[in-house]
Amino acid sequence: GQWILGQAPELENYYVAAGMRSNGIASAGGVGTIIADWIVKGRPPFDMYGLDIARCLGMHNNKRFLRDRVKEVPGLTFSLNYPHTEFSTGRALRTSPIFPKLQLAGAQFGQVMG
Repeated sequence: GQWILGQAPELENYYVAAGMRSNGIASAGGVGTIIADWIVKGRPPFDMYGLDIARCLGMHNNKRFLRDRVKEVPGLTFSLNYPHTEFSTGRALRTSPIFPKLQLAGAQFGQVMG
């Protein structure tokens, strides 16, 4: 899983640095510097989209999604993660209008947010 960093969307002046597990100890100095810069300047020092809390949407905060994803994530901790690995849970929560057509045609889908 990816870390979650940035200003919480629901609370003004409340910043989050979470999800680091044991590697957070080694990364704490860098994360602290980034969050401090974000607080002082109002934006991160470089592109943080992959870690930004804003990448999480309201649909990520529902019991079914969380129950399914929480069961999947621990097994990924010590697995071999190949490029473009995708979660198998929580899929197709938000799709485009042509999703059903593409699915019938055998398209392969990837997760592009959160």
